[in-house]
Amino acid sequence: MTELKKHILDAGKYDWYDVKHAPFEIYGLYRGEEDTDPRFRRTPQAIGDGANEYTKFLCYNPAGGRIRFSTDARELAIYVHYCFFDRSNHMCFNGECGLDLYHDDGERHTYVCTMTPNLDTTIEQKSEYYHVDTLVNRTPDGINCYTLNMPLYCGVDDIMIGVPKGCTIGAGENYRPEKPIVYYGSSITQGGCASRPGMTYQSHICRRMNIDYINLGFSGACRGEKVMVDYLASLEMSAFVCDYDHNAPTVEHLRNTHYALYEAIRAAHPDIPYIMITRPDVQGRTEECAARTAVIRESYERALANGDKNVRFIDGADLFAGADAADCTVDTCHPNDLGFWRMANVIGGVMEEFFA
Repeated sequence: MTELKKHILDAGKYDWYDVKHAPFEIYGLYRGEEDTDPRFRRTPQAIGDGANEYTKFLCYNPAGGRIRFSTDARELAIYVHYCFFDRSNHMCFNGECGLDLYHDDGERHTYVCTMTPNLDTTIEQKSEYYHVDTLVNRTPDGINCYTLNMPLYCGVDDIMIGVPKGCTIGAGENYRPEKPIVYYGSSITQGGCASRPGMTYQSHICRRMNIDYINLGFSGACRGEKVMVDYLASLEMSAFVCDYDHNAPTVEHLRNTHYALYEAIRAAHPDIPYIMITRPDVQGRTEECAARTAVIRESYERALANGDKNVRFIDGADLFAGADAADCTVDTCHPNDLGFWRMANVIGGVMEEFFA
C-alpha cells in the first residue's frame, strides 16, 4: 500500500470502497474467474500478446470501461493508482488519463465532472491520484445513480470511491437487457482524440440507447489477426461494428482479412446487426482510400448476395458530412468532440433500426 493510500484510508473522513467488488458493477472490461492480475484490461492477456506487439500493451488501456453505482453522498472522493501514463501531442490529457462522471436518471444522463491527475506527474513512473468533488447543486438530494467512465489510454490497477461517513453506497442503474455491442477498430474506435472518456461515439450511443458495449479499438493495431478474430467471435454480443480500415497495412491485407472477419462473426452470431465502416474521409478521396472503400463495399455486397438482411454499410465520407467537416478532427484524421458526436449520430442512427 502506498503512503498516500494509507493516509487517506487512515484519515477516517470517508468510507472507502474498492470498485472491483459489489455493489459496484464494471462494464466493458475483461475479468477472468481466477484472474489475479490487478490491472484493468479489455482482453485476456493471451489475446493481447498473440495479436501483435502493440495489442499486448493496448489491451491494458481501459477504454470503454465504466463503473456504475448509487449513493446519497453529496461529496465523492476518488483514489486512482496508475500503472503507466500515455501521452501524445494531439490528445487532451483528460481523455487519455482522466475519468468523467455522469448522473444517471432513467433516460437522462448528465455530465457532472472530470477527474484528472496532475499533468506535471512524471509519466514514466507509477503514480496515483486523489480527488474530492462536491455534488451539491449538481444532482438532487437523496440517492442518485452514477456512471464513472474510465480513461481511454494509460493503465490503471486500483480505483477506490470514498463517501462521507454515514452515507450509503449501492448498485447503479442497469442497462437494457441486451448483450453488449462490440466495436472493433482503430485509434478512432479506441477514443482518440476525445476530450474526455464520455465523448467517444460509443459513449454517446450507449447513453442514448442504454445498451452496454465493449470497446476493442486498438490504436494502430487492429489488423484482423486470426487470434483476435477468434476471440471477437467468442464474445456475447447484440451487434458488431467493424471499423479497422485505418489499421490494415495495405489494401491487399484488408481484402484478405475483412470478409474473413465477417464470416467468423456470422458463424457465431447468425442474426445480429453487423455494421461495416470505411475510414472517415475529410480531405477528399485518394486513390488508396477509394480502393479500401471498394474492398469493404465488396464485403457488404457479398454478404447481401448471400441473404444477410442484418448487414449494413457506412461510408466514412458520411460520418463528418457537412460544410464544416474539416472542423471535426484534430489532425485531419482523429475526431474531436464534434466529430465523435457526428459519428454517434450516423452510427447510432443505423443501430436504432435494430434497437427500437
